[in-house]
Amino acid sequence: MTKNQPNIPLLLLIFLVSMSLMPSAVFGGAANTGNIIDVEGQNDPEVDYAALEAALMAAQSGDTINLSGIFNLSQCDSALILDKNITITGPTNPNDDPSTAAQLYGCGPALAINDPTPAAGALTIQQIYFRNQDSLAILFEQSVNEVNILGNRFTGTVPSETGGADGRFAVGAAGLNDFNIGGTIVVEDNVVDFSDYPHNDIFVGDDNGFAFAAASASIVVRNNSITTLGEAVEIEGDFGQENTYLVEGNVIHTAVPPSPAGESSGSPGSVAEGKEGGHPAVIKIIASEGTFIIRNNDVTLTGLPNGVCIMATTLNDRALAGEVVNLIENNTCHLNGQLTALLGAWGQTAPFFEAASLSGTEVSGNVVTGNGTVGIAMVNRTLVSDVIGSVVNTGHNNIFRDNNFSDFNAENADIGLDSATYDNTVIARPGDLVIDLGQNSVLNQLQLLPVIGGGQQANYGFSIKGE
Repeated sequence: MTKNQPNIPLLLLIFLVSMSLMPSAVFGGAANTGNIIDVEGQNDPEVDYAALEAALMAAQSGDTINLSGIFNLSQCDSALILDKNITITGPTNPNDDPSTAAQLYGCGPALAINDPTPAAGALTIQQIYFRNQDSLAILFEQSVNEVNILGNRFTGTVPSETGGADGRFAVGAAGLNDFNIGGTIVVEDNVVDFSDYPHNDIFVGDDNGFAFAAASASIVVRNNSITTLGEAVEIEGDFGQENTYLVEGNVIHTAVPPSPAGESSGSPGSVAEGKEGGHPAVIKIIASEGTFIIRNNDVTLTGLPNGVCIMATTLNDRALAGEVVNLIENNTCHLNGQLTALLGAWGQTAPFFEAASLSGTEVSGNVVTGNGTVGIAMVNRTLVSDVIGSVVNTGHNNIFRDNNFSDFNAENADIGLDSATYDNTVIARPGDLVIDLGQNSVLNQLQLLPVIGGGQQANYGFSIKGE
């Protein structure tokens, strides 16, 4: 882990992660030109894997492999290894017309990134239709350079079953043991749609679009369309105080399945006492050392009540120095009976991440619609199963302002803060129901205007409970 990282002002952080990250160009041309290799799939497992493997072995850093046709990998023994900074591209965007796209069919993973040596350039995987992989399509084993995953399509992934729970991913990375996952990872303009799997009605567990655990990379997940039964974007237990995580502009639909981890409930005396939930978290950035921005995402949840829209916690607690360095801004969460739009605490899951709460974050301009227990939940979670540890929410130095609950029917509260939370500032709209059980500052946004009527504060219908 990186220690004693210098402070990073919020505006500088926003500028850094907002910089344009342009996709690599799609090259054209004939075969055997030295820098471009054309490979056509035959939809034949006897030849397709070998043809791709030969192209990958022949390519040098900076080369482009152009794919066309269907590559039937259904008889593979292992993933195809990517160990150089090359571009692998299909001829057209598979999300415009899948029938004309280059397709990788079967196997699982189809591609594995294993590139532990720093080098110039980037590995780019773009405009490929990944179809019917087993468990996941792209696996990060080791990766220390820039990786771009751009404009691809992922469907039909087959979940694996372990211990009674299912799991699947479009892209998965776990930097555990001796694996090193660093550099910068950009995941942009992709479509993930797992709704076509024929046995989703019996799915139980962890359904992911893009998951990065225990990595030491800066990560951008932007402008993707994701339909899963669980966690669309997962960044958990990642290392490196200098790293940034941007999750922006994604449109996500999640049908919440049963989940052993989702059985965690609110502890006695909590704003969400006895209410299950917390898993799956559709957008999850938790217990990581870097700083994050989650903005302009549109998330719709259906299904069971154990899901949440966004879960965010901070392991590297810059808030102890009074800094607000993270941002959750202008997201829309449509709930259909789930626990919350934003959950700011979660327990330990070994070996991936530690228990943590949300601190040092501005939460502003978000819209919550539908119905649920708490709109924004700075609440405790209590162990119900053997999957997730309990956690007391000690979130602090957050700013909650100008969030819109006008079309949300809260069972308990629009904003709820449990008893161990402190030094948070809540600037609520008229009509918001805020339950503060902790030591926080709760203000009506109109209290910030000049005093009205000779020192008498007007009553705007704002209510506070739990003082």
